[in-house]
Amino acid sequence: MKFIPFFKYLHEYKSQIGLRIYIAISLVIISAFLEGIGIAMLLPLLDSANIANGLTNANSNESLAISFVRDFFRHLGYEYSFTTVLVLIASIITIKGITLLSVEYYIAKLKTDFSVKIRLRLINAFSAMSYGFSLSKEKGFFLNLINEQVLKSTLSLHTFIGAYAQGFNTIVYIGLAISLEPFFGLMAIFFGFIFLFLYRKLNHFVRESSIMSVKKSHELMSRLSRFISAFKYLLVSSNNYPLSQEFKKPINEIGDIDRKLALLSGFTQSSREPIIMLTLIFILFIQVNILGNDIASILVAILLFHRAIGAVLGFQGNWQSTMQTYGSLHYILKSLDEIEMEESGNRKLQNNNDGCNLEIKKVSFSFPKGEEIFKDFSLRIESNTTCAIIGPSGSGKTTFVDIVTGILPASSGNILIDSINLKELNYQSFRQRIGYVGQDSDIFDGSIIENVIMNFDPKKPKQLSVRAKKILDDVGLGSFIETLPSGVETKIGEKGQKLSGGQKQRLCIARELYRSPRLLILDEPTSALDTHSEFKMGELLKDICGKTTILIITHRYKTALLSDNVLIIKNGEKEFFGKTKELLKSESDFNKLVKNR
Repeated sequence: MKFIPFFKYLHEYKSQIGLRIYIAISLVIISAFLEGIGIAMLLPLLDSANIANGLTNANSNESLAISFVRDFFRHLGYEYSFTTVLVLIASIITIKGITLLSVEYYIAKLKTDFSVKIRLRLINAFSAMSYGFSLSKEKGFFLNLINEQVLKSTLSLHTFIGAYAQGFNTIVYIGLAISLEPFFGLMAIFFGFIFLFLYRKLNHFVRESSIMSVKKSHELMSRLSRFISAFKYLLVSSNNYPLSQEFKKPINEIGDIDRKLALLSGFTQSSREPIIMLTLIFILFIQVNILGNDIASILVAILLFHRAIGAVLGFQGNWQSTMQTYGSLHYILKSLDEIEMEESGNRKLQNNNDGCNLEIKKVSFSFPKGEEIFKDFSLRIESNTTCAIIGPSGSGKTTFVDIVTGILPASSGNILIDSINLKELNYQSFRQRIGYVGQDSDIFDGSIIENVIMNFDPKKPKQLSVRAKKILDDVGLGSFIETLPSGVETKIGEKGQKLSGGQKQRLCIARELYRSPRLLILDEPTSALDTHSEFKMGELLKDICGKTTILIITHRYKTALLSDNVLIIKNGEKEFFGKTKELLKSESDFNKLVKNR
C-alpha cells in the first residue's frame, strides 16, 4: 500500500530545479537539528542551576545531554557552570537564527528560480509547438498555464520544503525523547503514524480537488479570453450581459472547491492544538497514575513529546497545502508532455535576396479526423514570379499556403524549396525569409516603428532607417505618420486599435517588406482597402513583382491580373494553373468575371 508518495514529488521538483532542492533540504535538516539541541540544553541548564544552588550532586543521574555538555566544556578547558551553559545556549540560538535566515533566503531564491524556469520552459514549448496544436487550444489555456498555475506551483514547492522541515523536526524530537525517556519517544512514533494514516484520505481528496480546480480555472480563463477578444462586438450588439452569465457556472464550481479546501485547511489548523494537548494529557495520565512517575523528572521529555506531535501535525498541514496546490504543477507538467512540437530538419536555404523556387509534388493533405482536402496536388512556381491563388471560400487557398510554409505538414508527397525537401529544412531559418500578411492584421501593442522592425525591447534603440521610411511611404502610410505628434513612435494599441482596417493592413505589408523575404505571402492584401488605397497597393505590388517570389490569395480580379501565374482551386483540386495570359484566353469562370468587369 502506498502510504505517502513523498519521493515521487521530490523527483518532480528536482526535475525542475536540480540538485539545489537537496541543498534546501540540508539546510532544513541543520535547522531542525539545532532546534532539537536547543531544547535538549534545558537539561544541562537545570542541572547547572541546581549545582550552583547546592541542590544536587553533579555526578548523580546524568543524562546523555548533561554528560555531553560536561565533556564539551572539559575539552575546551572551561568550567561547567550555569553561566557557561547560558553562553552555549545563546550561541546555539544565534547559529540557529543565522541558519533559519539562510534557509528562508535560499528557499525564496529557489522559488524565484523555479517560477522563472517553469515559465521559460512554457514559453520555449509555446514557441516550438506545432500550428495544429495551437489550433486545438484556446488563448485562455496558455494564459492560465503561464500565470495562475505557475504561481500555485511555486507555492507548492514552498509548502513541500516546509513539510520536509517538519518531518525532520519530528525525527529529531523523537530521537531526543527516546534518549531521555524511551516511553515518550515510542508513544510519539505510535501516535504520529496513527494521525498520518487518518489524514491520508483527506490528503488524497485535497489533491484531486486541486486538479479539478485547475481544470475549472482553465475553463474560466478560456471563456474570459473569448469575451475580451470580442468585447467590441458584444457591447455594440448588447450580447455582453447575456454572454457574461456563462461565467457563473465555472466561477461557482471553483468557489465550491475553494470552499471545501478552505474548510479542510481550517479543520487541520484548528484541530492541531486540541489533538496535541489531548494526546499529552493521555500520556501524562499513564505516566503519573499508572506508572507512578514524577512530572518534574520527565519535564523535558514531555516538552519533546509535545514538540514531536506538533511537528507531525505541522508536517500534515504543509503536506495538505502541497496537495492543495500540487494540481497546478501536475497540470503544467502534463501540458508540457502533451504539447506537440514541430519536427524540423537542419538544412538551410542559400542566403541571397532572390525569390525561392517552389515545387509541389503529389501532395495530399487532410486535417486529423477530417476529410482529405488535397490529393496528389502538383505544380511548380519559378523564382521571382508572382502567383495569384483564387477560388471560392473554403476551397483550400489558405490551407495551401500553410502547407507550403510547413505549419501544416502534408500527409504525403513532397514540397521542394530551391530543390531542398521541406522536411529537411530548418523551419526557423526558412521562415526568417518568409513574409506573411494574413487576413487578420496581426498588429502588436507598441509603436509603429516597433511593429515594422519587430523590436519591442524598451532598452534597444529604434531608429527609422531610410529604407524603413521608404517602405512606409510606398505602402501609403508616410503622409498619415507625418500628421501624428509622435510620428513613428506613436503607440497604436493592442491589435492596432488606433488604426483603421486599411492602415493596419498596410502596416503589416510594410513589416513584411522590411524583412526582405524570399517568399512573400499575401492573404487578401486589399480586402480592407478603399478604391484609392487599393490602387496604390496595386502600384506597390507592381513595384515588388519580379523581385521575390509572391503568392497572393485574392478575390479581386485586378490584383490577380498583376500576377505572372494564376492557380484556381476548387474543392481542394487544381482546376487551373498557368500563365495569366493563357487564362484570359480560356472560357473559365475567372475569365468571364474579368470580361464582365
